[in-house]
Amino acid sequence: MEARDGAVLRADGYSPTSVGCYPVLLQRTPYAKASESNAATARNLAARGYVVAVQDIRGRYASEGDFIWQFQDGAETFDVRDGYDAVEWARAWCSTRRSAGAHECVTLRSVCSSRCRRVHVRLRTGLLSLQL
Repeated sequence: MEARDGAVLRADGYSPTSVGCYPVLLQRTPYAKASESNAATARNLAARGYVVAVQDIRGRYASEGDFIWQFQDGAETFDVRDGYDAVEWARAWCSTRRSAGAHECVTLRSVCSSRCRRVHVRLRTGLLSLQL
């Protein structure tokens, strides 16, 4: 997806095998969207009826732009804007609800994104630690 400043933030998508309207889970991570851990979790969630997008955050792995560590000046600005743009991008997928779920650093980034006060976002911390 393209962020508002033109940076391309890349994501891998996973979906159930049958055609239908499914909830969308969006994970934004600094830890490699294509890692076996992220891919295995996304595949498991897709098998259980979710569309899953795992996105490398700005400046990490396959995504463009400059990475700013979450506690440095300016990081929140990019995280909020990129998170908002990512939710809007994911919103275009066939779904009735959106969820942002993650762990560690990603939870903070999801919470920062929620400051935009979007009604269609529900935060679910600890989602990825479910027994699958």
